[in-house]
Amino acid sequence: MRAVEIADYSHVADARREGNAIGKSLGYSEEDCGRIAIIATELATNLTKHAGGGEILVGSSLTSEGPCVEIIAIDKGPGMQLDACLADGFSTAGTRGTGLGASKRQATTFDAWSVPSLGTAIHVRICPGRTPYKAKQTIPWGAVVRPLASEQASGDAVAVRESRDRFVALAADGLGHGTFAADAANLAVDTFRQAHSFEAEDLAASIHAALRATRGAAIGIMTMDLPAHVSTFCGIGNIAGSLNSLGQSKKLTTLNGTAGLVARRIQGFQYPYARDTLLIMHSDGISNSWALEKYPGLAQAAPMLIASVLYRDFGKARDDASILVARLNQ
Repeated sequence: MRAVEIADYSHVADARREGNAIGKSLGYSEEDCGRIAIIATELATNLTKHAGGGEILVGSSLTSEGPCVEIIAIDKGPGMQLDACLADGFSTAGTRGTGLGASKRQATTFDAWSVPSLGTAIHVRICPGRTPYKAKQTIPWGAVVRPLASEQASGDAVAVRESRDRFVALAADGLGHGTFAADAANLAVDTFRQAHSFEAEDLAASIHAALRATRGAAIGIMTMDLPAHVSTFCGIGNIAGSLNSLGQSKKLTTLNGTAGLVARRIQGFQYPYARDTLLIMHSDGISNSWALEKYPGLAQAAPMLIASVLYRDFGKARDDASILVARLNQ
């Protein structure tokens, strides 16, 4: 996703241009690009008028079966009364009060989280032709993947696979930044998607072998056995993982090394999990000092909102950043 800082009204056009560029790259019609423009403009304007600024993230959806555009608006402002703000005519800034309502009407999906003094996160998905959103997987998940500001390509990448009784997630962080880091992370994703196995250790070994011609990457792979409610995590390098349920967070064990370069031991560690557990995996572009219990209601929010808020508060400006959140609802 591309990040646009919204510090004042002059930056609203930047968000609109990014959204339009993504839409055109996906072959959207003029009408659909217009919907993207309306939403990007309204969300960015809302940040300047009500939150004192914030950030807009724009990118193509990783979770939709067809091409869809996603826009995220995040801020650390005073928060808002969501139900009231979504009603046309409500305004605290002397405007017509149609911004969020207009965004929701133009969107295919609309989710928001807001708490007084903790700010707001809004996630909007726009699919072409007003077709309904259809997810690739039955397990709800979302991810924010943002390159270093000076780079076009992200050295971080995520991917998900699913079978009848398995859900498998990958997070990869190519060594360094830029094109070569992106090559390593993308090759990890390609190897992960093409593999026949769903076992974490097998997948880690395959990726380690495939990345030998690259600069290497840190990887984390989580395989969830859905009927048994048992997970296996295999990590090489600095990918953080945790299972979060009922206010408790269980950190996952990863081993030292770099996939493609040095991995003295490839080993998976098993963890039982309860229904409605959150799996959170992220690169070291996200600080590991977060705690979900500090955000009222966030653990019950959509996975994309959880990823967006943790990225907002713990993402590092001087690094690629990626975070994946999945809700194990089976």
